[in-house]
Amino acid sequence: MKGINEVKKELRELKKHAHAIERLESIRTTHIKRIQMLERMEKTDKLNEIIRNERRLLEALPISEELSLAQELEEKYMGAIATLGPIEKSIVIDTYINGLPYWKIGVALGYSEEGIRKRLSKAIHTISAFINDAQ
Repeated sequence: MKGINEVKKELRELKKHAHAIERLESIRTTHIKRIQMLERMEKTDKLNEIIRNERRLLEALPISEELSLAQELEEKYMGAIATLGPIEKSIVIDTYINGLPYWKIGVALGYSEEGIRKRLSKAIHTISAFINDAQ
């Protein structure tokens, strides 16, 4: 049986994986552009070695591992999150996936920070119950 703290922990993990994927994709894009720039230059042994090293670095980026971990958690939690009302769904996603502070979510939705905390707490209980019922 999943407790509230375990649900919160796994939702925070999902956020970490999503952030890691964003960063890895940014790194990947930067290195691809660098390789393209280097390939337009006059070829030398040193330049060819730099290009090879850039390609090795691209191959070593753990994007697929992060995607796999994120997908596993998404599959587990997105069904539960989908059962929430639109405001609660927004609060959970903004808090755990987008990493927004309570006050910012409150301003966007027209609630106080305390109101966001209370709605989030109820939403986490609903998600926990859904996850436990699904097991």
